[in-house]
Amino acid sequence: MNSFELADKITVNEFQRILMFLDGYCDYQVALKTMRDELGATKEKNRYWILSHAEVWHYLELNRTDKLRHRKIESMGQLIEDTGNM
Repeated sequence: MNSFELADKITVNEFQRILMFLDGYCDYQVALKTMRDELGATKEKNRYWILSHAEVWHYLELNRTDKLRHRKIESMGQLIEDTGNM
């Protein structure tokens, strides 16, 4: 079951869930600040702050490599699936 809202895009709420899955905890405001200020997220339909799957994956490969390896996650699709199953 894929509970992520937008095809090929990640919202702040979803980014927060991914970081919670990998790190054990992530505050919504931290997720928003990271996406908006550090990663340059854009707004879609004046509703969602979003990033592409590729942008999120690139960020995670740089900043959470050890956690991805520990969980044996090798792709964004696998990460979304595992996060959705948590």
